[in-house]
Amino acid sequence: MHFNISDIPSLDIKIKHRNWRLAYAEAFSILSIAQPGEVVCITGPSRVGKSRLAKELSVLLEGENKFEETGLMNTVMVEAANSGQHGAFSTKAFIQRLLGAVHHPILSMGDAAINDLFVVHKMDKSTESTLRLAVERALIARKVRYLIIDEAQHVRYATRGAQAPHAVMDSWKCLAESAGVILVMVGAYPILDVIRKSPHLIGRKHQIHMPRYSHDDEDLQEFVSIIKSYEEIIELDKSISSLWQNYEMLYEGTFGCIGLLRAWLTRASAFAYANGSGITMDILKKSMLSESDRKEVKAEILEGENLLSNNVVDIFSKVSIKEKNSTCKEKIKNIVKPFQRKPKRMKPGHRTKGPDDDS
Repeated sequence: MHFNISDIPSLDIKIKHRNWRLAYAEAFSILSIAQPGEVVCITGPSRVGKSRLAKELSVLLEGENKFEETGLMNTVMVEAANSGQHGAFSTKAFIQRLLGAVHHPILSMGDAAINDLFVVHKMDKSTESTLRLAVERALIARKVRYLIIDEAQHVRYATRGAQAPHAVMDSWKCLAESAGVILVMVGAYPILDVIRKSPHLIGRKHQIHMPRYSHDDEDLQEFVSIIKSYEEIIELDKSISSLWQNYEMLYEGTFGCIGLLRAWLTRASAFAYANGSGITMDILKKSMLSESDRKEVKAEILEGENLLSNNVVDIFSKVSIKEKNSTCKEKIKNIVKPFQRKPKRMKPGHRTKGPDDDS
């Protein structure tokens, strides 16, 4: 059988659905008024479109500036990859990636043939504090206003001690303050668990949530319209009249996450092509995430949504507790201690005799 990859429909299309448009508008509005040193956190479930959102924001924020002509960069975007040993997050490796993103002059030193080896040797010999200072000066020299860190949830794979996840984020916050940039962290829900352990970050954080589609009627209508957009691209078998009529199964397999839906339909298209047919119901079921995988995805989604909702509940619960405590203190002041008489002076001539008084 002759395979031609171009025959497999590509679902890598931009569908600017409701949740995406709202998150995009909110993020741009917050970034427009944020001040240097502040933190903007864009989060949501995995495969919901956060990285594409960050890329389009960076293009918009960069405006008409051309780095090749001006040498300036309004926006720098870097991925927080866990590229250390055994899959750990390495702060030094991250700083090296940041030097590349900001086009530090050290990366252009040496002849073209030996440039890569020279740069690797130079960076490995430099201390992390030296590289960090180089990044700070480069951010200032390039007049960077926005530092966007994508996949920021990978910081949870940092080691303990000085390299603990919350310590690394505090370090990023300090870098933003010293370089005078706005820090934009983009990541899946696990990033929330790291941030809440850093009061230094929480104090100046702006939260943008890019949610999945829920199971209410309005969200399901939007979800169906997205399915219809993909249905125009993929090839269905004659046994399936339409894809959107199976929206309940598609929702169950994706929990309303558009990225998971796109990945699922991409696999189904590949399996159908290998079968020499359109997508059948059997192929849809075969290409669906396994039950154990769906269980893990659901657990992460519910935990993240719970963290976001508890942010508000915790604040009000603390206020109510404080109010209750102050009320209790006032009541305690008016309570007489047991076995102690509370004296009350009577006016002269108005005393009354008790049953035990002498007559």
